[in-house]
Amino acid sequence: MRKAWLVCKVEPGMFSTERIVRVTQRTGSITSFFIDKRFIREDGRVAVEVFEREGVTWACLPTDHPYHPEPVRAEDVEPCNDELVCP
Repeated sequence: MRKAWLVCKVEPGMFSTERIVRVTQRTGSITSFFIDKRFIREDGRVAVEVFEREGVTWACLPTDHPYHPEPVRAEDVEPCNDELVCP
């Protein structure tokens, strides 16, 4: 797996330390997660770990379920640099 940023839609969560993150899946469906704001940049990108399997890009989001891969659109994945906060 490699570390990356995932483009998402981010909204306020129930608590000041979390955000609601809406992820567009590969099929166009949208799934939502509560994610700690430490893993989210101000521009709405979320720190993830990414892998490819059989032509599908999968992102592991930093949720309460440590290994919860989501099939995402490859164009929503951006390479990370040293500023990445690892989930």
